[in-house]
Amino acid sequence: MRPGSLSVQTRKWGGQYHQLSYTHLGKGRTEYISQEHVKDIKRQIANYRKFRDLAHEWANLAIESCKLRASQDDET
Repeated sequence: MRPGSLSVQTRKWGGQYHQLSYTHLGKGRTEYISQEHVKDIKRQIANYRKFRDLAHEWANLAIESCKLRASQDDET
């Protein structure tokens, strides 16, 4: 699981390579990714995005739950 996005970069003198770009601890980073690792990196990025989306959903539900409890307490 890792954050970031994977892109294909083209060299001026020819050829292409994969580049992973991400931010960690407030710093932007890039890594060159060999063709043999592209499939695995794509899976890791997808897993991170799924985790992030689920964490946001959980936080939203927790906030809503707190609001409901507060409103119930106000009614009593």
